[in-house]
Amino acid sequence: MIPNNLGDLWRDNYISYKNNLAFDNGTESWSYETLENCSNFICAEIEKYGLGEGDVIGILHTKQFEQYAAMLACLKMGIIYSNIDPNSPLERFSKILDTCSPKLIISEKTISNEVELFLNKKSTQILFIGKFKPSVVKISEKTNKLLPLSWDTTAYIMFTSGSTGAPKGVTITHGGLISFINWSKNHFNIDSNDRFAQLSPMFFDNSVFDFYSCLFSGACLVPVDDSLMSKPHLITKFVDNLKCTIWFSVPSLIVYLLSTRVLKPSSLKYIRCIIFGGEGFPKSLLKKLFTYFGKTKRLVNVYGPTEGTCICSSHDISISDFDDMLKFASLGKINPNFKFMIIDENSEAVDIGEKGELCLMGPNISPGYYNDWEKTHACFVQIPKNNCLNEIMYRTGDIVFEEDGLLWFSGRVDNQIKHMGYRIELEEIETVLNSFCEILQAGVIYYKNRQEFGHIVAVIQVVTQISELEVRQKLANYLPKYMIPREIIFSLALPKNKNGKVDRIILLDNYVQSLKK
Repeated sequence: MIPNNLGDLWRDNYISYKNNLAFDNGTESWSYETLENCSNFICAEIEKYGLGEGDVIGILHTKQFEQYAAMLACLKMGIIYSNIDPNSPLERFSKILDTCSPKLIISEKTISNEVELFLNKKSTQILFIGKFKPSVVKISEKTNKLLPLSWDTTAYIMFTSGSTGAPKGVTITHGGLISFINWSKNHFNIDSNDRFAQLSPMFFDNSVFDFYSCLFSGACLVPVDDSLMSKPHLITKFVDNLKCTIWFSVPSLIVYLLSTRVLKPSSLKYIRCIIFGGEGFPKSLLKKLFTYFGKTKRLVNVYGPTEGTCICSSHDISISDFDDMLKFASLGKINPNFKFMIIDENSEAVDIGEKGELCLMGPNISPGYYNDWEKTHACFVQIPKNNCLNEIMYRTGDIVFEEDGLLWFSGRVDNQIKHMGYRIELEEIETVLNSFCEILQAGVIYYKNRQEFGHIVAVIQVVTQISELEVRQKLANYLPKYMIPREIIFSLALPKNKNGKVDRIILLDNYVQSLKK
């Protein structure tokens, strides 16, 4: 029997695995029983604020065990959580809070004075959960009773870049996650013996796979501290020492480890499955990875927008993938819990082999963007030629084609890019640049210096003197590091198209020509 919500699924999971390790970071570990007790304790604390089903809570997530327990507490209570980067620039942090209006912020024992002052000004309450002490837990009878939540109950909000300069809050339901959990457990043969290397930050979409596929399978989650991410030799050492069996990251991280020669055939001794997705993987380096591990580990390229609950297709890498080194790795086959269409500019289905926009349907699809009806109605649309039922499909914006039963990526229909695994709207960077009084106009492009890899370039026309360093410093107040352009070019004028808008095609062509000089 399929459970109605994640609370019911967790209860069944907990009964089976309460003595298993749920978390292990090398210095501290928690059993599933401790996780259950801590989540119930946090439920009781949340109740004191009078919060319940449908309310929103923000979690300043730094991969502390208690913060994962807070996520579980929200799922039990029907509260919508949103994992937020505590190091976000305050301007972006403010836009996220304005969008989701959390009734409460959950954090570890201390946060920066700047963030605390900011939250106080907004009159946002803060619950400091600190270090959990099982001996002091007193659970009310009310807290222990699971609510009769439905399949359509919203579980979380995941914020991505937005074209208007404001981050978009993607909502995902309990039902979508249950469907995703069932698929991932079967597809990757996950069981209670697995140990997940949790490499992605919790405010990034890839973390959905780690948290839900792991903890709803009785497996052990191994959070990799963010401080290790700039120390490549320590990443592989940590993963080996903790005997991790599942690896899921963006290709950028694997490329980083390969290029620094940290990743060798003798590395990742216990890993049985290397999963990567979120951006293209340079074919030459993918071949190197396959040479190292193709015979001993399962290498899987996955694809999926945040709106599709993390992953919607997958492809196991084989030697035949390297017959054509100029071709992207395949996106694979769409998961069986999805339906899909590939449509042209007239919303007509294209023939096999023809390029078009990928549209997705099914229980894993988001119901829309939180507090943004305009964007929701633009991206979540009625299935063409279906006038009898209200059936919605999500327009991914990805241009693909179908060949040999597989999907292949070909580009984007808009100015959205995938960079370092993050989905970025170039307009958001432009909006910030154009807000600076020293800048008259800005255009932002993405240049791919290899087949799948690239970097962000900003071209600006100024009205008063400002240095590149000053531009970067100002950008850091509004944008996360991964959105700040690698190059900033000063120009006397920016090319325009017939509509009077900055012409990115000409900008990109001019930039490419400048590199040849």
